[in-house]
Amino acid sequence: MPTPETIKKQHRSHGDGAQDEHPLGHLGQFVCLAAFLAVWGLDSFVVRFSTFPAASVPLSLRLAAAGPILALAVYFSLLSLA
Repeated sequence: MPTPETIKKQHRSHGDGAQDEHPLGHLGQFVCLAAFLAVWGLDSFVVRFSTFPAASVPLSLRLAAAGPILALAVYFSLLSLA
């Protein structure tokens, strides 16, 4: 029967640390979230840069471009799981 000490030793020596989280991983995700929200908010409500193409590019052209882009996204998603 393994003792709690041997279980802790086995758990600590399980890997080489490759599975551990980066010490600043959560902070990095928060910084990326803050940057995304800042850019999105400025673009949506102040600059309005990304809304101009929607008025000038026809819907049929946007939908025709969306199909291959979506297919490519699914392909890369499945490729990353392999």
